[in-house]
Amino acid sequence: MTVINCTAGRNGGGAYIDGDRGGVSNCTFINNTASQNGGALVWSGINGMIYDCNFINNTAQRGNGAGIYQKPEDDVSVFDGITIINASTFSNNVAYQNGGAIYVSGIFAVIHHSLFTKDEARDGAGIYLDVGASIEYCTLIGESAKNNGGAIYLSASNIDTEGVDPYYIALLRDNVGVRHSSIINCSAAYDGGAGYVAGNNGVVVNITMIGNSAGH
Repeated sequence: MTVINCTAGRNGGGAYIDGDRGGVSNCTFINNTASQNGGALVWSGINGMIYDCNFINNTAQRGNGAGIYQKPEDDVSVFDGITIINASTFSNNVAYQNGGAIYVSGIFAVIHHSLFTKDEARDGAGIYLDVGASIEYCTLIGESAKNNGGAIYLSASNIDTEGVDPYYIALLRDNVGVRHSSIINCSAAYDGGAGYVAGNNGVVVNITMIGNSAGH
């Protein structure tokens, strides 16, 4: 399926999914615009998968996530489920706020085997996460942030663990990080040309960083 030149007065310029589970695969989103969040796609739910999709030239005019915006309902805990984004391509997506390509809030994200080029946002031009993520085998090239985190903005400690089994806390903590990926020629006007990490947990393993720059 190809979604081209669609608009939304608020959220989800190309598509809006309200529900848990399911998947979006083999889709292309081009030149879609949302006034608020999710220029191409909004997913309000958990345990979804986005596989082998292309997000090109999408815009979130006043909000977050020009490519993908995902945020579950307020009563959902980060331990209730995840979101998976795999084998997808993001290029020239622009968000006025955060997450030029991907914005995920309130849920753990698994982002693997994906390519990001020339996306733009305030923080996290490529990927913005306010809980945490496992980012592996990804390449980010020429991403540009007006503030922090040219390629990736990762908040790794914004998790309420009160009353949660320590096993699940450790499982989440041990999987937060960026592994086996390349970040090339990305920039931030302030801090973290390649990436900006706020929090106490997370790892960086086997990362290639070339030609990235930050204003501070």
